[in-house]
Amino acid sequence: NEHAMTQAANDEQQSTKRMTMTGATMSQARRKVVEQIALTIREKKLASLSLISVRSDIGTSTLIRDVATVTGRAGVATLVIDLSGGRSDGSRSAGQPRWSLQGREGVPAKPVASGLGFDVISGSSGDEARAAFNDPQRVRSGLSAQFSSYSLILLDLPGLVDQASDQVNAVAAAAACDGAVLVCATGEEE
Repeated sequence: NEHAMTQAANDEQQSTKRMTMTGATMSQARRKVVEQIALTIREKKLASLSLISVRSDIGTSTLIRDVATVTGRAGVATLVIDLSGGRSDGSRSAGQPRWSLQGREGVPAKPVASGLGFDVISGSSGDEARAAFNDPQRVRSGLSAQFSSYSLILLDLPGLVDQASDQVNAVAAAAACDGAVLVCATGEEE
């Protein structure tokens, strides 16, 4: 509920638990953004939300992890599908588990508990993954069929400008969700 999500965000601020890859605790500004996203999810009854950025490495994966932590700790069964090339559990790895909506490569990878109140699946790049996420209707039906035990699915998508040709089409994948958040860097000039 709304109070539980707000309380979870407040608990995170008070906690000494590290919330970012760099080890810094959640800033007041980021906590407010996370809280607003979590409240919007609740108020709009979103079942899926994508976070997308203009370019990579501006904190989209960290932000999605923070939102997933708040919603997960508020009792919302939350799954993060990381298609950005990083891992939303805060680490990076090569050779991430491959999965597809149709399971063409055998049994799709199972979600892994993050230890932060939500589950994670790291997606893959390549023609098959790109094709699987190019059709918003196919993505929508595949997500609801494969991951029906989750109340909320968060897609962590690659940056638009520096997206590799074999990565998932971020705009097409975002179109499959109930909502999308465009994450922007502040204080920087291009």
